Amino acid sequence: MNKALTATLASAALFAFSAPAMAGTVMISGEIDGSEMTFDNPDTGAATLTPFDTFEITVSETGMYDFLSFYAGDPNADENLDGFLSIYETFPGTSLAFDDDYSAGGIPGLPDADCVGSNCSAFSVMLTAGVTYTLVQTSFTDVANSFGQPTGAYDITITGAGDITVVPLPAAAWLMFSGLAGLGFLRRK
Repeated sequence: MNKALTATLASAALFAFSAPAMAGTVMISGEIDGSEMTFDNPDTGAATLTPFDTFEITVSETGMYDFLSFYAGDPNADENLDGFLSIYETFPGTSLAFDDDYSAGGIPGLPDADCVGSNCSAFSVMLTAGVTYTLVQTSFTDVANSFGQPTGAYDITITGAGDITVVPLPAAAWLMFSGLAGLGFLRRK
């Protein structure tokens, strides 16, 4: 392949990843490699700082939306990401729904039977049109354990009735916005 074609394909791939995706079904692929910022996910109860990726999500129609995150690798050999998926209306804050890859549950107790003991996290949640949500892909803990690794690849599929817009959000961006909001609050006082 010549250099010009390679450069064109690389530019197209970069644009495709950075452009918002819109459809009734959206797929996101990524990897937690440990270089990301970390946070203490209150939904795990594990009290560890875990690396994470974030995405802004908006939908065109109010309704139920299904989230499924699959973690490649052999769970019996602990080769997969020990995944944890959650969605927030205000991040950081209280999640609207979450699931790890080895237990049923999350809130508000939505079914995820296909993911119990498997390489995936899943939940369904009611989303409101025009509201911006934050989807967080992370791991359960910051160390390798009998359920997998704190790093690894993931593939997220989101489905619902309306168009779904997904924008990758660097972790530093929500920290900056939180800091600016805090400064504004202090200034008011």
